[in-house]
Amino acid sequence: MKPDWIKLLQQAFAYGAGASGGKIVALLTVPLYLHYLTPAEYGLIGIAIATITGARILGVVGGSGALGVRYFAANEREGRQHVVQSAFVLNVVSAIVCFFLVLVILALAFDSVTLPRSQTLVFLVLIALSVAFGIASEPLMLALQLKQQASYVGSINFGASVAGGLVGWALLTLGYGVVSWAAAQLSGSLFTLYFSVSHSDFVLSKVRFSATESRALIKTWRPLLPGAALAAAVPVVTPYVLLHTGGAEAAGIFAVASQFASVVALLTGALATAWLPYFQSKVGQQIEWTPTYRRLLHGHLIVGATVCLLVLLVADDALRYLSADSYASARGAIYPLVVANVLASVWSFLLPGTYYAGHTSTVSWTQLIGALTTAIALTLHGSSLDAVAASRALALGWVAIAVTQILINKTRQYQVHRFGHGWVVATILCMCTSLFVR
Repeated sequence: MKPDWIKLLQQAFAYGAGASGGKIVALLTVPLYLHYLTPAEYGLIGIAIATITGARILGVVGGSGALGVRYFAANEREGRQHVVQSAFVLNVVSAIVCFFLVLVILALAFDSVTLPRSQTLVFLVLIALSVAFGIASEPLMLALQLKQQASYVGSINFGASVAGGLVGWALLTLGYGVVSWAAAQLSGSLFTLYFSVSHSDFVLSKVRFSATESRALIKTWRPLLPGAALAAAVPVVTPYVLLHTGGAEAAGIFAVASQFASVVALLTGALATAWLPYFQSKVGQQIEWTPTYRRLLHGHLIVGATVCLLVLLVADDALRYLSADSYASARGAIYPLVVANVLASVWSFLLPGTYYAGHTSTVSWTQLIGALTTAIALTLHGSSLDAVAASRALALGWVAIAVTQILINKTRQYQVHRFGHGWVVATILCMCTSLFVR
């Protein structure tokens, strides 16, 4: 019989393989966009990415672990189907609301943009539709993860990236500019929704909505919402601040660096994705999980620190070959964003125990500390804020979040062994110091 940590690594590999393949496809299209689009035009994409991120975090009813709590609380297969079906109906309603909210927010943000009016309108509608379909599919994708069907999840993620990449490439070469990127996002969302429904355990025409289960899901989700809002605030607000202080070009430089930096999350984020359903299933069965957690957390940090070191050495040369000279200033912003991505995955790895111990308020506090740290760092730069300074501010926020959560966890039942915390915190602080040695 395989040890639990081996099974977890296999699940992580399945998630990572699908996401890696998809991200590689997406990354291959980035130089193409950089060839056809100016930094200012890519800035519009950066604002759209930030808005999509915020909408997906705040708009998914039952996100942030709430769906998993309710799913494993229902013992019978039929009961779990009711949980997923009720979550799906709730998120369809949320998707409709978010469609109109995203339209309004982006319309206000792009009010001073020089794109043709018709092109701007098409861009906004495509992005809003992408958000809506993405929110609707999220509970179905989460259900697949909770059932530990990693191969399905990886295949869907990969297919969505390929479909979006092909659509974006075709439209971009035909001269549709930023609209091609929006069409790629919509294609990926439609692909995900279609195949997540086809792999689910129910037929759409026979969906059963349970008002009781819906109320229970919302009750579980509601205490997590402040933390989710603060989690969305840091990555979402930063591009908008850059748009205000440095214009669309500064937002574009930041967006390019974010795209390249997000690749590292495939190595660290896949394990965090695999850990959540494993943890929830073990807690439901009253099985000891601490030894596996301790081993994986330390391995997680080692991989993350190694990735940061590699990026520190090769990022400049890689971006020099993959982008035009007009994007040269993005090179300095990549490494801080890599650190931010690594620490975000470490933080998500720490959360399941926090939720199940009933200490959800601590998540909001850690997010508040991180948001304030980032806000102070951004404010100190004032009107001189650029993409590099913004990326460092974002990374400092995640340093504050990760260290605070680890120190809080030290006082709880899900702590690492007594020598573990000092080693983990020291590793994170070394990442923080390296931001300014760059």
